[in-house]
Amino acid sequence: MKVAYLSGEYHGASIVAAYLIAVFASFVSFGLTQRVAGRGLRAQRLWWAAGSLVFGTGVWSMHFIAMLGFDLGIPVGYREGRTLLSWVVAVAAATVGLGIARRTVMTPGAHLLGSVVMAAGISAMHYIGMSALEFHPGVVWLPGRVVASVLIALVASAIALHFCFNLKRIRGPRAQRAKLAASLIMGAAICGLHYVGMSAMQVPMLAICLSADGLGGHPLSVIVATCATLIMGSALLSSHEADESSRRERALNVSLTRANDDLRSAHAALELVAFADPLTGLPNRAVFHDRMAHAIARIGERARAGTPADDELGLLHVDVDGFKAVNDSLGHEAGDVLLREIAARLRQAARQADTVSRMAGDQFVILVEGPQAALHGLQVARGVLSAFGRPFRLTGQDTTLSCSIGLALFPGDADRADRLVALADTAMRAAKAVGGSSFRRYDPGMGSGSLDPLLLGQELRLALARGELLLHYQPKVCARTGRLHGVEALVRWQHPERGLVSPGLFVPVAERFGLIGALGHWVLEEACRQAVAWREAGIACRVAVNVSPQQFRNPAMLSEVAEVIARSGMDPADLVCEITETALVESIGSTQRLLDALRAMGIGLSIDDFGTGYSSLAHLRAIPVQQLKIDKSFVDDIATSTDARALVEGIIQLAHALRLEVVAEGVETEAQWRTLQRAGCDVVQGYHIGRPMPADELRRWMAQRRVAPGAAVTAALPAAEAEAEADRQAAAARR
Repeated sequence: MKVAYLSGEYHGASIVAAYLIAVFASFVSFGLTQRVAGRGLRAQRLWWAAGSLVFGTGVWSMHFIAMLGFDLGIPVGYREGRTLLSWVVAVAAATVGLGIARRTVMTPGAHLLGSVVMAAGISAMHYIGMSALEFHPGVVWLPGRVVASVLIALVASAIALHFCFNLKRIRGPRAQRAKLAASLIMGAAICGLHYVGMSAMQVPMLAICLSADGLGGHPLSVIVATCATLIMGSALLSSHEADESSRRERALNVSLTRANDDLRSAHAALELVAFADPLTGLPNRAVFHDRMAHAIARIGERARAGTPADDELGLLHVDVDGFKAVNDSLGHEAGDVLLREIAARLRQAARQADTVSRMAGDQFVILVEGPQAALHGLQVARGVLSAFGRPFRLTGQDTTLSCSIGLALFPGDADRADRLVALADTAMRAAKAVGGSSFRRYDPGMGSGSLDPLLLGQELRLALARGELLLHYQPKVCARTGRLHGVEALVRWQHPERGLVSPGLFVPVAERFGLIGALGHWVLEEACRQAVAWREAGIACRVAVNVSPQQFRNPAMLSEVAEVIARSGMDPADLVCEITETALVESIGSTQRLLDALRAMGIGLSIDDFGTGYSSLAHLRAIPVQQLKIDKSFVDDIATSTDARALVEGIIQLAHALRLEVVAEGVETEAQWRTLQRAGCDVVQGYHIGRPMPADELRRWMAQRRVAPGAAVTAALPAAEAEAEADRQAAAARR
C-alpha cells in the first residue's frame, strides 16, 4: 500500500532570515580567524574559541530558524535535551575545523581531515536537531538525499577551511570584499545542506508529534535569533575594537563573557517561556500537573512492586484572603507586586524538594512528596500562615493579609490526580468558611457531606429520576457595546440534605459510573425546553449545549439530538453544540464525521476551553465550527501580563482569520473586559458581567438593564464547566 506523506511548506521570511544568519556567522568567524595571525598563544586560543562559538552557533541558529519556518500543518515541538546537544555538536565541530585552519601551514591531508570532521559535526548537528522532533509513526528518510546533504556539508566544510586559512594573509579593503564574497558562498552552502537534508525527511500523513509539548513556536525563534545576533554582534564589535594585542585580549574576554551570559540568558528565557509563570517565576500549571503525575506514578510503581514504603503525596491549596479588595483599591500594579512577594514567601516556607506553583489569580499549590507527607504538609502550612503574619509593603504602606490552606493526600484521600486537586480545593474552602487565616486537612464530611464516589453515584442516579437537577444561567455581553449577547446555562444539583453539590464533584462521578449520557440528555432536553419557552415569550434564544466526550463517542448521539429537537419543537438553528478542544483532538476522525452531520442538520458548533488542548490549524480549518471560547486560565492575567495578553490576542487574531466568533470566559474585572475589548474579542462573560442565576431571575436581570428580547442565548453542559466557577456558586448557595 502506498503511504501518503505530509507536504510541508517554508515561510519565505524564515528562508531569508536563515540565509542571512549563516552569512553573518561566516563573516564574523572569518574575521575572527584573521586576528589569529601574529598574536600570542593566549590570544590565538581566545580568537579561535570566539570563531568556533560564532560559527557553530550561527549554523545551529540557521537550522532552527529554518525549521521554525517549516509548516507541516500539525503542532510540533523540540525535545530540550537534544536541541541543546545539537548546539554543542555544532560548536565542537567548528572548534576542530577552525583549529586546523589556524595553523601556519595546512597540508592537503590536514585540510581533508578537518573537512571530514566539520562535515560530520555539522551533519550530526542537523540530524540530532531533527531527532528532537519525535513523530509517531516515525519519519522515513530518503538515503540518497541524506548522502547528498552530507556531501554538501563536506564541500561546505572544505570551502570554510580554505577561506579561513587564506583570509589570514589578506589585508586592507580587499580583505573585506574577499570576506564578504566568501561569506555569501559559505551561507549558500550551509543552507544547501539544511534544505537538502530536510527534503530527505518524509513524515507520514497521519503522524502526530510526540514532542509537541516541547520547545517551539515564535518564542523559540525569537530567542534563537536573539542569542545568535548577540553572540555574533558582540564578537564582531570586539574584533573591530581590538587594535593592540593587550586591548584585543581584554576586549575579547569581555565579548566572550558577554556572549556566554547572553547564551545562558537565552536558555533561561527558553525555560521561562516553557515552564514558568511569567508574573511570579514559579513553575506553571503544566509543570505542576506533570510533577504530580510523575509522583503518583512513582508511588503506584512501588505499590505494584510490593516494595514496603509509606510514601505519600500531599497537595496544599493556598488561597489569599482578600486579595481582590487589595487589587481593586491599590491597582493591578500593586497586585502584581503582592503576588510576587507571596510567591517568594511560599518558596521560603516550602522545603527545597517541594513544588510551589501558581495555578491562577491568587491561588497557589504546593506539592509535598515522601514519607509522612501529612506531617510535612502541616509544617509547610504553618510556615505559610506564619509568613502571612508579616505585613506586606505596598505603595509605601503596610498591608496585612491572610490565607486559607487546604491539604489532601494521595493515596489516603484521593486515588487519582484530578480527585486530589478537587479535595485539596474542598479543604481550602472549608478553611475559608471559618473566616480564613486557617488550615484544614481534608475530611470526607466537608462540603457536600460524604463524598464516597459509589454513594454519590447512587444518589445522582436517584436525583435524575427525582428532578433534583436544575440549570442556572450566566449572561454574556458584546465586548464592544455591552449589550446582552446570550447566556450560558450551568447544571446544578440541589441535594435534599447536602444542599447545592458542586459539578466538580458529581460530573466526574457521572463519567465514572456511566451516568454522563443520561445527565447530558437531561440538560439537552431542559435547555431546549427553556429555549422554546423563551421564544414563545418573544425572546429568540440560541442554546449551546456542551456535549461530553462520552456522548460524542455514543453512536446513537445523532439520533438522540434529532429526537429531542423534534419532541421539543425547537428549530435546529437555535441549537449550538460545544465540544472541548481536548475531546476534539482525542478522536478527530470520528468526531469530525459527527460534527459534519450535526452541521448538516442546521445545528451550530463551538470549541470550548480553547487553548488548553493541542488542536492544530489543520483541525480548525477542517471542522465546521463557528465559535471559539477562550479558557478562563488565559483571561486571569490578561490585564497585567504582557505574555498573557499577547497569547490571547494571538488566539483572537487566529479565530478572526478563520471567520470564527470569540467568547472570553471568566471576566472578573473591568480591566480584563477593557483589555479584551481592545484586543478585538467579540463576547465576554464572567462574574463582572453577572453571576449564574435561575431563568426567572435572569428575566428580572434583563428587565433591570432594559435589555431587549431577541438576543442569542448560549447554554453549556456539564462536562466542561469551570470547577472554580461552579464551586463559587455552590458556596454562595450554602451561605
